[in-house]
Amino acid sequence: MSRNDYSTGVAIIGIGESDIGKSLGRSSHSLYSEAIHAAIEDAGIDKMTVDGLVTIDTYAEPRTRHALSLAQYVGFHSAKMQWIQTSKHGSVAASGGGLREAMMAIRSGVCDYVVVSGGESEGSAGRDTSLTKKAERRDKEFEAPFGTMVAATFAMFAHKYMSDYGVTEEDLAWPSLSARAWANLNPKAQMHKIKITMDDVLNSPMIASPLRRLNCSLVSDGAAAMVVTSVDRAREYGDKAVTILASEIVYGSGTSIVTDDLGQLDSLYSIREGSALACKRALEKTGLKPTDFDVNFCYDPFSFMPWLYMEALGLCKPGEGAAFCRDGRLGPGGATPLNTHGGMLSYCHPGVPGGTFHFIEACRQLRGEAGARQVQGAETTIFQGYGANKGAFPATILKRGMP
Repeated sequence: MSRNDYSTGVAIIGIGESDIGKSLGRSSHSLYSEAIHAAIEDAGIDKMTVDGLVTIDTYAEPRTRHALSLAQYVGFHSAKMQWIQTSKHGSVAASGGGLREAMMAIRSGVCDYVVVSGGESEGSAGRDTSLTKKAERRDKEFEAPFGTMVAATFAMFAHKYMSDYGVTEEDLAWPSLSARAWANLNPKAQMHKIKITMDDVLNSPMIASPLRRLNCSLVSDGAAAMVVTSVDRAREYGDKAVTILASEIVYGSGTSIVTDDLGQLDSLYSIREGSALACKRALEKTGLKPTDFDVNFCYDPFSFMPWLYMEALGLCKPGEGAAFCRDGRLGPGGATPLNTHGGMLSYCHPGVPGGTFHFIEACRQLRGEAGARQVQGAETTIFQGYGANKGAFPATILKRGMP
C-alpha cells in the first residue's frame, strides 16, 4: 500500500457508546454522558484531563447552548476547559465536521484532549415529534411551511438515479441485505436477531417511492463519543491509537456556490459530486488510492446512498454504483466491506450522531476489536459523510497506530 508520511497530527485514543435501542425513555444528555464517560475510561485518562468538548445539537431536544449545557451535565471542570463547541455542520456531517473542529483545536495548541460526541433520543421523542423537528429545520420560507419529509427528499434523488441508469428495486435491496448481514454478526445492533431476505425488502411497505421500509434507516436512541489528542501524546497507546490521516469537507457540490437549500442545488447528484471532491483532496494528501481501504464507511440512511459514495470514491464510474453493490459485495466476506456494524440501516440511527457510530466501528476494526465481524488485517479506512440540507460532505481517512 502506497502512502506518504502525511497526517493531521491528531489521533483517536478513546471510544465509547451508550446503550442503543428503539426507545430507551432517556434524555439525550443522559445518553451523551454515558458515551462520554465510556470514551474517557477507554482512553485511560482522568476526566479532569479533558480540556475540550465538541458536541452535535439534537433534533428532539435542541438547546441554544448545547455544548455548554452538556459540559455542565457531564461535570467538566471550568478551570480546565479551553474549548466548548457545538458543531453546526448538520446531521451526520457533524461527526466528520466535529472531529475536524477538535483536530483544529489540538493543532492550534488550544487543547490537549478533546471529546467529540453525538447523542439523540429520537426514538423516545416519538414519530410525530421527530418528523416535526426535522421539518422545522428546513428552509423557513420554501420548505419548512410545507412539512418536507426527509424520506421524500431522498426519494427524489433515488428516483433520479434509478431512471437515469436503469436500476431495479432488486438493486435497491442489496445494500439493505448487506447491512443486515453485518448486524446479524453484531450482538449490540438494534436488528441483530432479525434476518431479512430479498423478498422481505421488496414486499416491505412503501414509505416514499421508490423507498420501502427496509430501504430506510432505523429510528433510535443512542450516543457515541471519541477522545482525540495529538499524535505525540498518542504514541504510548501503540496500535490502540487511530491516526486521523486526512480530514476534508466540501460545502456544496464543489461546482457552484455553497448552498444549504434544496432549491439552490446546481445538480441532483450533489451528494456524489461534493463527496468526490472531498475524497480527491483526502487521497491526494495521503497518497492513497480508492482501492487501498480495508473497510469502508459511508452515510447510509437509505439503501441507494452507497451507490453514490462508491462512485464518489472512485471505486466505480458514475451510474455503476448499483451494479457494484450487488450480490453481497458490501457484506461479510464481500470484496468491499461497508459499515460493518450494520450501519444506519441495521445498527442504529438516532439522528444527528449516526455518523459518530461509524467512527466508533471504524476504530474497533482498526484496533482488531470487532469480534465476529472483524475484517482481518484492517489497517486503513475511510468515512464519507453528508450533512446539512445536501450541503456538507466530509471525507475522513483513519489508520491503525502511528503514521
